[in-house]
Amino acid sequence: MSSSNPVLSRGAARPRLPSLAPFFAAFWMAMALVVGLTASTPAMAQSLKGELANGNVGERWDGYLEARNPSAQGLVNSVNAKRRALYEKRAKELNQSPAVVGQVYAKELYERARSGTWFLRKSGWTQKP
Repeated sequence: MSSSNPVLSRGAARPRLPSLAPFFAAFWMAMALVVGLTASTPAMAQSLKGELANGNVGERWDGYLEARNPSAQGLVNSVNAKRRALYEKRAKELNQSPAVVGQVYAKELYERARSGTWFLRKSGWTQKP
């Protein structure tokens, strides 16, 4: 039985699917964000969650944290150092600048943040509704 449709013919070449590499790169970036960006230890992660919840720490438009209270500056410095290392690693893998990677993460951080989380945008501080 022969078909005039080349896709259905037995000897026809299969159509090539588009590359899924960009999708998987974005997926793994998001997973790294969820798992690794908050903090390296459970205690630090819990502390960061608490500081974000009480407004002592906010997220910035560039993917880094900002201390809204001086008492949180040490935690902010520690988490930002880990984020910076991750952004630099991902930037190399994706042939992008760390600043671009940070901004991509910032969007994901906003999407995943709880209502009431403070965000520093270029125009100033705002809380997520």
